[in-house]
Amino acid sequence: MQNIISLSMSREQFIKNKGKIDYDKPVTCSCCGRNGTLHRHGVYWRNTVEDDSEERIPIQRFFCIYCNHTISLLPSFCVPHFQYSAEFILKAIGMALASIIATLEVRLKSLFRFYKKRFIKNLPLSEVFLRSFNSDYDLPLNEKEKTTKIYQDLISRPGAETIFQQFLNHLNKHFMAR
Repeated sequence: MQNIISLSMSREQFIKNKGKIDYDKPVTCSCCGRNGTLHRHGVYWRNTVEDDSEERIPIQRFFCIYCNHTISLLPSFCVPHFQYSAEFILKAIGMALASIIATLEVRLKSLFRFYKKRFIKNLPLSEVFLRSFNSDYDLPLNEKEKTTKIYQDLISRPGAETIFQQFLNHLNKHFMAR
């Protein structure tokens, strides 16, 4: 299982520091809910991509001796199952929704369209998330306007990285999930 953790540093600072930060060991296993059963279990290496910069970073792991599950602590700039950073993904969705991807190279056009398609597929999940904070949340009937409004409302929440964390904490899924 992957848990997103908030860091007081950016992706660049994390990379410059070579991922050497003191992780607070989680008190509770997120799989079984037991306290005091997690032990450090090494790291695995993961790619993180931002624009043209690709880096490999260490991801701290913990093992639960009670349920035998492994918990990974992803820095908040990472998105589970995606190599591109949270900030890049949100920017890509915005550009794709605004239809300003014509000037991009073919590889990026395809990637941005994929992000847009995945975001649109998960619109109902995003709507549930936003309505949980405002029960009077009103959306336009036009699909394009509705999509744009949901995107704008999601990115207006504090911090690009934290929207994925908030989603994960609130719905046990992120809005780019399959």
